Amino acid sequence: MMMAWEIPVLDISLVAADDLQDFQYFFVKVNSDGEVELAGDGEAALGVLQNKPGEATGAGGEVASIRIYGVSKVVAAEAIDPGEEVASDADGKAKVAGSGDRVLGVALTAAANEDEIISIALYHGPELA
Repeated sequence: MMMAWEIPVLDISLVAADDLQDFQYFFVKVNSDGEVELAGDGEAALGVLQNKPGEATGAGGEVASIRIYGVSKVVAAEAIDPGEEVASDADGKAKVAGSGDRVLGVALTAAANEDEIISIALYHGPELA
């Protein structure tokens, strides 16, 4: 099995709305206050959280680093094969994109089980019909 790897192309920083220290490598979105929170099921996401905001204080308000372009690690919600398009599940983990999901990238490495970390090429694709 190939280990997950990354190629950072563009990371940005925004304030985390909540304590996200347990959600490194999950999909995140921007809320109506301009802060970062976990992406929901099939939602469009800004990118993948790269750090652990909330680790210092146990609260929101810390800086979140988000990879919006490049290759990122991401936590899988299910078994995923290389080449499959991925989307966010209800918890911000990567799942195989299906009907009605916004495509967020393509898997470069495999996950045999939930909670494995895989590599994806990030892109902001269409909503699947």
